[in-house]
Formats: sequence, structure tokens, C-alpha cells
Amino acid sequence: PRFRYYAGKRWLRDDHVLDLGVDHEGQVWVLTQTGLNKIEFRPTTLAVVDLGSNSFRLEVGRVEGDQIFRLDTWRETIRFGAGIDEKGNLTVQARRAALACLTRFHERLSGLHPSAVRAVATNTFRIAKNAAGFLPQAQAALGFPIDIIGGHEEARLIYLGVAHVLPASSQPRLVIDIGGGSTEFIIGRNMTPERLESLKLGCVSMS
Repeated sequence: PRFRYYAGKRWLRDDHVLDLGVDHEGQVWVLTQTGLNKIEFRPTTLAVVDLGSNSFRLEVGRVEGDQIFRLDTWRETIRFGAGIDEKGNLTVQARRAALACLTRFHERLSGLHPSAVRAVATNTFRIAKNAAGFLPQAQAALGFPIDIIGGHEEARLIYLGVAHVLPASSQPRLVIDIGGGSTEFIIGRNMTPERLESLKLGCVSMS
């Protein structure tokens, strides 16, 4: 069977298709006369959501060949990391602010396939004692899964982002990112990070 993808929601199918569905992970499956098949496609629009300790950020880009061109950027400085109380829990006010922001992001992401959206949460989600209980609410507000990443993974992604916009070079590079709840140090060459460090030291957590 032949398939064509339309605007995130519609499919053109031929007479051999018996049924079409989406599983809980957003993967599209089609039932044909020969069995169940997984549909693979490359989205033309990608989005990333960064749930930082100082600000929440949304970036949307258009894919053309091996390049991504920015279409939209949205940043809200909610100082999420400042909303941890003396017991190490996220306060009601911090959670409300986060959910309101994620709901607005959800409106912008409407129509995008789950495979085209990556959402990550960093230091505040790592250290807050009630983060695990709050995560399902955050995912429901955003409408997409949220990955709580470790410090080294955060550092790796930071380095790759910087390396993509710098000229190619075989010389070692030092990248430093001072965030709201943590600071990452990365040494690498070209597109390869070679040493990663993440310290629990940020502009929000120390202020």
C-alpha cells in the first residue's frame, strides 16, 4: 500500500487499507490485507521544549535537507527553580505557573505528531521531591511526553547545540552553560563531546 502524510492529521490511503490507528506512544499503525504495519515518516516541522529552572522555552523549526530553520521561539521566565520550599517540594504557586505555561505551549504545538516533539526537564525536576507526582500533570498540560534528563545528558545536548552553530574545527572547545539550577562544562572537538561535568550551581538556586 501507498501512504501520504497531510498536515499532521490526515492520511491518503489506497483500497488495500483495512484500518488505521495510533498507539499510546503516538506511533501510527495500519492494518492491510497482509498484516499490521508501522508507518514511518519524516516530519517537516520539529519542536523542542526545554523546562529549565529559570525559564521554559519552546523552539519550532522547519526541516530542509540536513538543516533546520527556526520558525518560532517562545520563552517564559517563570523561575521554576525558585519554587522549591524548605522541604524540597515544588510549591503550589510554582506548579500552577508551570502548568499555565505548558498549556500555552500546547496550543502552539497543536497538530504536530509526537515524533516531531522532544520535551526535556532539567535540574528542578531532578531535585524536587514531588517532581515524580507532578510530572503526569505537566505532560497532560503540554500534551507530549517529558523526559527528565540527567546532568551529563543535559551537558551533551548543550554541546551539540553549540557545535552546530560554530565552524567545524578539530581543536578542543570548552562550552560553559550557566543555567537556573545547574552549570554545565563540556570539552569536545567538532561534534563530539569528550568530557562532561554538571554542577548544582545556577543563577536561580544561588539567588
